[in-house]
Amino acid sequence: MNTSIADLNRLERFGWRLGLQTMHKLLDHLGHPERQLRYIHITGSNGKGFTAFFLASYLTQLGYRTGLYTSPHLCDLRERFRMNGHWIDSSVLNQLAKEVVTICHWMYRHQGIQPTHFEALTAIGFLWFAQQKADWVVLEVGLGGRLDATNVIPASNICLFSSISLEHQDVLGKTIEKIAWEKSGILKYNNLAAALQVHPRALQILKQRAKQVHCLLWSCPNDFKFQIQGSKLAWEGPHFKVKLDNPHRNSLEAWNASLVLAGISLLAAKGVVWDESQFQTLWEKKLWPGRFEYLSPGFNILIDGAHNPEAAWTLNRILAQKYPQKKWIILNGFLRDKNYDRFIRHIYSRIALSVVTQVPSSRSHDGEAIVEAWEKMKIRTLYIPDWKQALTLVKAKASESTPVLITGSIYLIGACRQALVGLQGLSRI
Repeated sequence: MNTSIADLNRLERFGWRLGLQTMHKLLDHLGHPERQLRYIHITGSNGKGFTAFFLASYLTQLGYRTGLYTSPHLCDLRERFRMNGHWIDSSVLNQLAKEVVTICHWMYRHQGIQPTHFEALTAIGFLWFAQQKADWVVLEVGLGGRLDATNVIPASNICLFSSISLEHQDVLGKTIEKIAWEKSGILKYNNLAAALQVHPRALQILKQRAKQVHCLLWSCPNDFKFQIQGSKLAWEGPHFKVKLDNPHRNSLEAWNASLVLAGISLLAAKGVVWDESQFQTLWEKKLWPGRFEYLSPGFNILIDGAHNPEAAWTLNRILAQKYPQKKWIILNGFLRDKNYDRFIRHIYSRIALSVVTQVPSSRSHDGEAIVEAWEKMKIRTLYIPDWKQALTLVKAKASESTPVLITGSIYLIGACRQALVGLQGLSRI
């Protein structure tokens, strides 16, 4: 590993800190590259990564120089920084990491301020996108919104809110309302915004915040509407309507595409045109790695980044629609802050065997407690702490009649994906 990247990764020991003061000071030293760019800022609990990826892909397809900043990565740090779908070059990342980490060390020595790993990564993204003279930057929030490091941008042209649910309750709050309020903090004066919400209380909080800062906030079904039947999507908004059908897509992707289409419709006010043929092309071809992704030719190993109860409920519904007769072997592990019990309750009915393992992260949850949750649901369960050994076992057991599902943590599916197929399909999306 390059020395600069190793130094950057050592910042992980400082953990995660919500707040903008340190980030503003770090950007002071860097000349405020974030002020040179136009943004589409995206937050939510589920679907924000797909929304960001697909919207960036559409803008790239239209000929805009489009930056994409997402987190976390599956297998390689470079995945977080993309320009026109290509990840950042290693030598460039090393150079920017050296510059930013040097400033982080100086701030600690001379100001007593220590930027976190995520703050440093976000600063690297701003620097690189400014150097690349991006026309648009699609910016995914890391955690929450109001106090997230990405929220130092002066104003985004568009804000999008994917589905908000209970998550990170120790940090964001114990209720949907409190979590939605934190996420609504990305709205700034006179933004254009769209929200696609399952929970009416979350939408109400977003509307209140939009009113306070004089934002136009579109919501469904008042400002746009859609119908989903399996992989088919019929969408209608103020500027256009479209019908999409791809049997390889699922209802969750169609749901998230509805928010993407709302974002594109809002972008008309910024001069971005609607091109149905370009969008149809993307709908036919573009896939977001790690999200309902098959890793074997016979469709015997499936990975999905679901890691909270709402995502598990959705995943269960998709499996029921696509494979109503199949039972799965599930390889699963969770981080400590995840509600694994409710996750399991949403998906256990589709499971023949659960193999619990430790997530390759210092924040991994105790596997024995997860085993107990599975056994309460009367599911045969094995506990193999070493994820590599667990993967070897389920891979040997995978078959057409009993395929393998790997889920519960993005860190787990990323490690398994790399073990199975390397970095295939990641350098360009």
